[in-house]
Amino acid sequence: MQQILDGKLYDTETADRLARWSNGKFQNDFYYDYSNLYKTKKGQFFITGNTQLEYAEDATTDMRLLDKEEVLRWIEYRQLEPSEIDDFKAHFEVEEG
Repeated sequence: MQQILDGKLYDTETADRLARWSNGKFQNDFYYDYSNLYKTKKGQFFITGNTQLEYAEDATTDMRLLDKEEVLRWIEYRQLEPSEIDDFKAHFEVEEG
């Protein structure tokens, strides 16, 4: 998937997917929600998927740019698999609680 945002091309084929998430409902369920977190080679984070539920101002797009604070909130809101947490730690400094 490719999309131009803020005058720059973002491509899921060339970016690193750091995590994927789904709420566990079937895809044909009205309440189905999903998203994927990516990071470009230049360090920009973006999500794809059902972004309108969380980011109402971008309800017409399937891709949204995130800053580091938004990425941290995205990660905290979703319970990730252990392997995804390891991938996430490679891109962020996370201290033990």
